[in-house]
Amino acid sequence: MANILVNLMLSLYLTYEELKQANKANIAGTLRRLYLTYEELKHLLIWYFKHLFFLRLYLTYEELKRKRNKKSKIK
Repeated sequence: MANILVNLMLSLYLTYEELKQANKANIAGTLRRLYLTYEELKHLLIWYFKHLFFLRLYLTYEELKRKRNKKSKIK
């Protein structure tokens, strides 16, 4: 995951540098790279939140299971 973030940051920095020095010849390439960076970020965020959701769901299940076991031991 850290490698993906480093690549994303490098891509954003290179796009920023290209935009600073842009001329008409490389604006199309810069816009394409910016769009691809956006797509990478979108997929990364989707992956992160999907895994975060399932992790929270699993932890909630474990917590409920633990509470149920405590109640059965008390009786």
